[in-house]
Amino acid sequence: MKTSRIVLPLVLVALFVFLPFSQSFALVDRQDSPVVDCEELIRTVYTKMNGVTDRSADEAYKALRFDKKTKAYLDSKISLTEYNDTLYDLGKDYYAVQVKLLGVNTENGRRTAEYQVIENFKYTNTRERSVKSEVVYITLDAENTICDFYCPTADFDMTVRGNLSLNELSENGIATKANDLKAQIRSVYEAETNSHVIVKSPVDPIAPYKINHSNVSYYAKNNYYKNSPSSGVSGVSYFDFSTISNQFDCTNFVSHAIAYGGAHLYDTGGSGISSTGWYYRDINNRSSSWSSVVYLYNYLVNNTVYNKASGVSSTYSMNGVWEIGDILQLSSTNSANDYIHSTIITGRSYISSGTYDARVTYRTSSSSYGMNVAPSSLYTGVKRNICVYNYFW
Repeated sequence: MKTSRIVLPLVLVALFVFLPFSQSFALVDRQDSPVVDCEELIRTVYTKMNGVTDRSADEAYKALRFDKKTKAYLDSKISLTEYNDTLYDLGKDYYAVQVKLLGVNTENGRRTAEYQVIENFKYTNTRERSVKSEVVYITLDAENTICDFYCPTADFDMTVRGNLSLNELSENGIATKANDLKAQIRSVYEAETNSHVIVKSPVDPIAPYKINHSNVSYYAKNNYYKNSPSSGVSGVSYFDFSTISNQFDCTNFVSHAIAYGGAHLYDTGGSGISSTGWYYRDINNRSSSWSSVVYLYNYLVNNTVYNKASGVSSTYSMNGVWEIGDILQLSSTNSANDYIHSTIITGRSYISSGTYDARVTYRTSSSSYGMNVAPSSLYTGVKRNICVYNYFW
């Protein structure tokens, strides 16, 4: 692969280990149409969206040629991201963006490029570096006007757009949904900073039965970015669930992490996809709890089989009882019935006396992952943490 034309300051090179850059892909159809350098386009949008002080990026963003609806959509996304980051104090230092071209499709005179976008940064109030990777789709028409900029796993895109195309949304509809999301961000933030912990399970694990949280965190931070992560436990191969259509790998990744920490599997001995136990033999013989957000939670907080993995769960709070190595599950809404993502807490950020915000590591697929990321920058709904141990009663 050719090296990107972005020249990184030497201090970034010293701080971060980057994945290879892709060749910059310029979409151009006619000699009288402007050339659109998608790599620079992505860098400009992400720099603007993350509130990084860069006057040249601001000017470059203003100069981009969007159609009216795409501009309104991106402006709303940028505004909400800035609002969320200000609320949670998520300033970023040493911010840099890598871009990797994954594919290009042409249909009905429009060209859509698929990119992996990898952000490397350090939150201003933490020491450890953070990485966040996601896939974006950029569509240009025959005149090279940008007519879509979409990330299917981003909270804003999922909430405001869902499965609809941008053409199916009105500008008023975008604004209404964006305002609703802003109100939700505020509501969740206030609950996380002011509420008392609500314990969901009556069992309180005693220390000797807790799994090794350091090992859980170690596994997560050393496997999140790999195309083929290591197995978390002897005899269980790592199968990437994101290779199945419309499936994601996050809870499978978490299962391997807590198994590496010493959580005991429970194979109920059946065949096919079992609704009981917690285990993986192969893709056709396993428990639903191994790879499902909701099923893993239900298994852990309800298991009473001696010396098998179990868990105590609480609603997430910055004043709450959670620790590095816990599971943190995220929702895109205020509903406790809408959890869609499993992560591992691998760090924390000091807010004030007795108050900390978690940093999570996760793997959704080989191109969508993160390390030490603020959970509010992933999904803005309610959250719950699960402390895993081996049941002892």
